[in-house]
Amino acid sequence: MTLNVLDVSNHQARLRLADLPKLDGAIFKASQGTDYPDAYFEGFVKQARDLAIPRVGAYWWVESHLPVKPQLDVLLRKIEPHLPGLGLWIDWEPRNPERVDH
Repeated sequence: MTLNVLDVSNHQARLRLADLPKLDGAIFKASQGTDYPDAYFEGFVKQARDLAIPRVGAYWWVESHLPVKPQLDVLLRKIEPHLPGLGLWIDWEPRNPERVDH
């Protein structure tokens, strides 16, 4: 089975989900690192829920050079009002693949 799922971040700030073909799901950027909670996350989640998109998720862009715990704290503050019913995805892209700090 193939699903039509969209990955969205602040780069698509003006996107209206209602203008798209029927979606099976959507994943929205919630935060990146410790200083970037995505300002468009809440609006996209609201759009998805208003359209009754069956699978709605958040993704967290982990900054591999920073400690994970403070980043996770930012993410949890951002997504907590939208729980339960929100899937969680992690985008891990090490800056230096030879060395990853935890």
